[in-house]
Amino acid sequence: MIKSKIIFQVKRLLLIISGSLIPLLIFSQHSIVGLQIDGSKEYQTLDGFGVNINPAWWYNGGYGDTKVLQPAIDLLVDSLGATIFRAVIEEIDWEAVNDDSDPDNFNWTYYNSIFTNDRFSGVWNTLRYLNQKGITDGLIISFMGAPPAPAPLTAPDPRKSWMGGTNYTISTNMEDEFVESIAALLWYMRHTAKVQFHLVSPMNETDVIAGSKSTNHPGGIVEGPNMPDAVQYTRVIRKLAEKLDVIGMSDIRFVAPDAAGDGFDCVYQHGRRNGYGSTPPNDWVFWLPDAEGKPLIEYIPSAKSWVPRKQFYEHAQLMKFIKPGAVRIGTTCNDSNLVVHSYRNPTGQLVIAGRSGYNCNR
Repeated sequence: MIKSKIIFQVKRLLLIISGSLIPLLIFSQHSIVGLQIDGSKEYQTLDGFGVNINPAWWYNGGYGDTKVLQPAIDLLVDSLGATIFRAVIEEIDWEAVNDDSDPDNFNWTYYNSIFTNDRFSGVWNTLRYLNQKGITDGLIISFMGAPPAPAPLTAPDPRKSWMGGTNYTISTNMEDEFVESIAALLWYMRHTAKVQFHLVSPMNETDVIAGSKSTNHPGGIVEGPNMPDAVQYTRVIRKLAEKLDVIGMSDIRFVAPDAAGDGFDCVYQHGRRNGYGSTPPNDWVFWLPDAEGKPLIEYIPSAKSWVPRKQFYEHAQLMKFIKPGAVRIGTTCNDSNLVVHSYRNPTGQLVIAGRSGYNCNR
């Protein structure tokens, strides 16, 4: 039997352990709590913890130098301990006009002119910087926002919504063109921009537009293309997989569904389209009065610098100590007001994470 005094307020403990059953006593402010850890009971294995970021930097009405994001990324990797980054590419509207009439042919004269503009040059710089920080297997390329359409908050224009209708749909006869557009960007990202990745989320929350129509949002809230039909979604994903196989990118794996808390303040174009303003941060949850609804790091425009919010440090209590490949193991306690979970890192370290005010045995 191993007994250890733990002051619970620190909410974590690191131990090197041997054996499989460890009873512990936790001394909180008002009571002694019994905690038993059983290493023979194994549950899920964690790939890691991560954040959502926008690798572009849209500020003061245009795309700017993404070097301004690098200090925030340093905080997320070095201080927070994030090992997974869902990097949002938005909107999926870069092919403003059809590159040509053949979805099986990449018109590189056209695509090269797009992927070298200010918007994408900044994106490639951010993604390569993530690679430099060791984020390769943990980099998820996530496509978000609307397909080709008029600029946010402007009148509908069928000519600019050439892949589908003015409600951000993708017509069945244009699915191959949509797939070509995504595949062209991924090929360029790997072979020309030299970004290391193999995880891709092709479309974001395709059912939100149809399910969010209201008085305030008569056209729905744009998060991804308007594709509530699961049959079409599956068909497009299959077409994309086949296209990537043909162009020699069969190692790509799809991630769906995708969702994550944002790492730092930013301006999303689809947020502007939804009427959420042009000042970072600009997604609906960011407007909540409680700071916990906002991204982990605040941008200070006057100083052009970054400051972690309170929840940054809360998240770090987990992310800094529970490593990729950790396994959650059996943990029980005798106090329903205390939630405790234990993890065994690949190195054999035991990490105990707890929080008061929750039922630990649920």
